[in-house]
Formats: sequence, C-alpha cells, structure tokens
Amino acid sequence: MKLTLYRKADVSYLPKPNYVQFVADDTIQHPDLTRTAFMVPLMPDGSVIMAMNRRRGIEFPGGHIDPGETSCAAAHRETVEETGYWVSHIKALGYLVQCSEGVKPADYHYPFPTSFQQFYTADVMSFEPYVENDECLSPIIVRPWEARKMLDDHRYAIYKAAILAIR
Repeated sequence: MKLTLYRKADVSYLPKPNYVQFVADDTIQHPDLTRTAFMVPLMPDGSVIMAMNRRRGIEFPGGHIDPGETSCAAAHRETVEETGYWVSHIKALGYLVQCSEGVKPADYHYPFPTSFQQFYTADVMSFEPYVENDECLSPIIVRPWEARKMLDDHRYAIYKAAILAIR
C-alpha cells in the first residue's frame, strides 16, 4: 500500500517550482530514474544508525548507485562505508520522488524532471571499527526518545516508517 508521509514544495536543491515527497511503499522504483539509495539501519531497541556527513550533517547512510549495482546493494555498501555497520533482513521501505517544473540546469546530472531516491530498512547485524574519512565523521546512534528532536521532519517521517515496517 502506498502512503505519502512527507511532502514539501520548492526545495532549494531543485529548479523551482518543484516538490519532493516521501512515499512509503515496498516496491523498487524505476531503476533508470533512481540514481541514489539509502538505508535506515535499526537496532533491536528502535535506535537508528545515522551517518554524519562532513558537509550535510546527520543523514541516513546512502549515496550513488554504481554502474551495474542494484539500489539495494548500493544502500548496503554505502551503509558499511559511511557507518561501519553491517545489516541484514533488508526490506524496501519507500522512495523520495523529486519533481521539478523548472528549467534543467546544464550541470544537473540526475534524471529530469522526475527522479527517485530509493530507501530501505534493515536490522543492524554487526559493527566494524569505523575510520573517519573525507566524507563522514563517526556515525551517530539516535535513540528512539531522541529521534523527534534530532531528526528533521522528513527524516523523522522516514524513521517512523522504518519502525513500523520492521516490527
């Protein structure tokens, strides 16, 4: 069942007018229109592992899908690379659809006017010592009682969808 959990108009990173919305759905969206994938790694107590990107701050681990890689494999790989955590029982959680009615910039490298970011959730399985790098600092564990104040609206909506999907 598809359920829109978050919608925002005129975000700064897309040509305006635009909108983004997160849709909770267990299907994989249009591989040709999906260039990035993300993971919501959950611990048994409902805590979520977050990457700490040096430029963007706290975010779900994820990133670009390499040529020949599935979105699920990319989300898993990026989780290990950005946090040191390994996951199991991966499930499709939903997707962020990004739509713009503006003019495509010459240097825009994503599908246009519509693109997707695929999200997955999984159980945290194990941890390898993490070495900070040029992209990410050490990961952050966000406990359930901290989630509402530590996560912005759209990340909190995605976190809540993951809690419901795993349980």
